[in-house]
Formats: sequence, structure tokens, C-alpha cells
Amino acid sequence: MDFPTFHAVRIQDIATACFAIESGRIDMVGMMRAHMTDPHIVRKIIERRENDIRSCVGANYCLNYIYQGGMALCIHNAATGRELEMLQTIRPAQAKRRIVIVGAGPAGLEAARVAGERDHEVIVLEAMNDPGGQIRLTAQNVRCKEMMGIVDWRMAQCEKLGVRFSFNTWADTETVLAQNPDVVIVATGSMPHTEVCREGNEHVVSSWDIISGDVKPGAKALIFDDAGDHAALQAAETIAQASGRVEVTTPDRTFSPEVVSMNLVPYMRLLQKLATTFTVTFRLEAVRREGSELLATIGSGLWRREERAALRSDRR
Repeated sequence: MDFPTFHAVRIQDIATACFAIESGRIDMVGMMRAHMTDPHIVRKIIERRENDIRSCVGANYCLNYIYQGGMALCIHNAATGRELEMLQTIRPAQAKRRIVIVGAGPAGLEAARVAGERDHEVIVLEAMNDPGGQIRLTAQNVRCKEMMGIVDWRMAQCEKLGVRFSFNTWADTETVLAQNPDVVIVATGSMPHTEVCREGNEHVVSSWDIISGDVKPGAKALIFDDAGDHAALQAAETIAQASGRVEVTTPDRTFSPEVVSMNLVPYMRLLQKLATTFTVTFRLEAVRREGSELLATIGSGLWRREERAALRSDRR
């Protein structure tokens, strides 16, 4: 007796699901996370709108939240798990407005998409030559390359909705007001903070500098992580994979508390293999240059020590 074959792991788009069934490899596909990302998948298929489907990017934001607090949320769809306060289907506005959005990162793109769905006239001003903001940095990691789907889907939707983009544009007061907006949305995100110690901040670079490749680190690096999220671990990976010795230190009692279990394991599998060390409850106090090295002083308030790091290369 033949039993039907069912598969329900990491099938996140319709093309893959159709190929798996049509090629005879399986009989049925389960797409849990895909339906959390876009609960209208079936309706869009029936309406032949496959290109409008918001595909899962595999961030595991949903599973991490379920395991921690029971809330089924989605990094790609803010309405998922919040349907009582945020509709999955956006309704047109009663009055059309001219909306200027400053910043084409994920927040700016989502604001542009929603405003476009509400039938507003939307203009997005972006200082860089590409959209995506910090998502582009995240996608530098091969495990996170699918995160660009967050940007690509929104850009495709904005194009259909007639949203206008102006890249390489510094949105100063004059530039914004020249658009005669009814509403201005500032979605510029944040910038890295490198004023972290009492002296020697001129020797400190940000995790963004390392991840983007703007700064090439030396053979030994000390990463001070006072945020506890992905940036420090991704920078540590970048340095360790380039054959550098890495120590990650944090003032917290545990390292990377904001990186939950399903995302932490892949980092640790690689970083432990590459002999990365972790030091908790210590803060970076000072950095000074000594010859070809940087000498970092870290302390806990109760005790301090010095750590030598190879001098980084100049910016490219």
C-alpha cells in the first residue's frame, strides 16, 4: 500500500511547492510560515496574482517569539498575530494626500507601500543609491541573504502602486518642502554609536564598517557589544572567517541576549569552530595605540585588564 508523501519544512514560495508536487517528489506541501507571512496565498493563486505573494524570508522571528512568549509574529508582516489591531487588508483612505517619506529602509518602504495601498500620492527620498538600509548589511551574511526579500517585495509593490523614488537625495528641509507634502514621514532609522569609552574613541569602528567591508580588521579584534543583537555576532563572523582572532565582550551577564535560540545556534556553531571567545560583565573603558597594535582596557567596575588587538587596516 502506497502512502502519500507530505513535506512541511522550508517550502516558502509557490514555485518551489508546485515543482515538488509536479515532479512527483511529494504529494502534498505544508506551508506554515509562508501562510503567516501572507495569509492570502490561496486567494492570490486563484486570482493569478502569484507575483503579489509575500514570501517567507526564513528569519525565524515567528518561531522565536512562539517559543519565548507564545505570540506568532512575523518580521515580514507586522499584521500577523496582531489582526485585532492591524488589518491584513489595507483599505483606501477617504481623502487622497501627498506624502513624502524620508528613508528607503524597511520602515520607509513599508510606510510607502501602505500609503500607496491607501491611494495616496507617495514620494520617497533616500540618501543612498539603493533601498534596503540595514537589511542590505544583514544580507551580507550568506545565511541571511533571503532577508533581501523584505526589500524586493516592497519595492515591487511600490512600483505597482506608483510610488516615486528619488535616490542619492539628501532630504534637507528645502528638498522636502519643495515636494509640497501634506504629510512627511521620517524613517531614517539609526546610526551606529562608537562613542563607547572614556578615551580613544577615534580608534573604534562600528560593526557596520566591518560587515560592509568599509574597514578591513587586523589579525586580532576585540568586539564590544553593548546592544546584544545580531550586529556584533555578524561582525565576529566576518572577522573570524577572514582568519582573524576574535573576542566578543559585553557588559551584560549573558552575551547576545536579543539573539534568540534558533538564530543563536548557527552563529555559535561557526564561531566556536573558529575559536571565538566571549567575555561577559566587562565594558570597554579605553583604547590607545601602541606601535602596530591597539591596546584596549576593559573593566567591570570591580576589576580591569588590558587586551591587545592588531591595528586595523585603513578604510578602503
